[in-house]
Formats: sequence, C-alpha cells, structure tokens
Amino acid sequence: MLISDTGHIKVTDFGFAKKIDQRTYTVCGTPEYLAPEIILSKGYVFIIFEFNFNTLFIYLFLILLFFSFLLINQLINQIIK
Repeated sequence: MLISDTGHIKVTDFGFAKKIDQRTYTVCGTPEYLAPEIILSKGYVFIIFEFNFNTLFIYLFLILLFFSFLLINQLINQIIK
C-alpha cells in the first residue's frame, strides 16, 4: 500500500515492475490490450504505455457509452408501455 501526496491510499503490486533504461522485451498483460510492438517482439520503451493507457481509456468509454445506450432503450421501452 502507498500513500499519495494528497494522502489517499493506493493499492499497488510491483511484482512485474522493473526500471526501463533501454528497450525491453517483457511480455505480460491481457492480449486484448497489448501494443503491436509487444506482440511482434520488437521490444519497447516507456512510450508504449501511452498505447496501453489509450486502449484502456477507449474501452472504458465504450462500455460507458454502451450501458448508457441500454439505459436509454429501457427508458424508451418504459415510456412506450
């Protein structure tokens, strides 16, 4: 457990953590969210995490959008009844 600079508790796991000074070839994670460089074993540097963050952000946004759509459909069905 860590405490942030604002005093909030953060739960973290550094089991796969390592310092990256140069290219690395470590593969770990869910295949759906892996960057092409990792899948193709080309090696990667810190910037690859931007790809992973963007993928996660888009995924979460689409889930929110999907559930909003379901709620709107339920609302319309209730109004029609």
